[in-house]
Amino acid sequence: MSDRPGDGVLFVPMHFAESAVNRLTAEHFDPTSGIPEYKVASVRATPVDGEGVPTDE
Repeated sequence: MSDRPGDGVLFVPMHFAESAVNRLTAEHFDPTSGIPEYKVASVRATPVDGEGVPTDE
């Protein structure tokens, strides 16, 4: 058990309005429940410094 996501996993909090996860995910919904498919999405993550500037990593 760990409190950190594993390699290759990106965590985005989705239970708060300020997280704005709906703007980042695809518009695929379960046809029965209408719940968005948050758990499966392709991403490209770029490391940034403390000012939000991309780094060379």
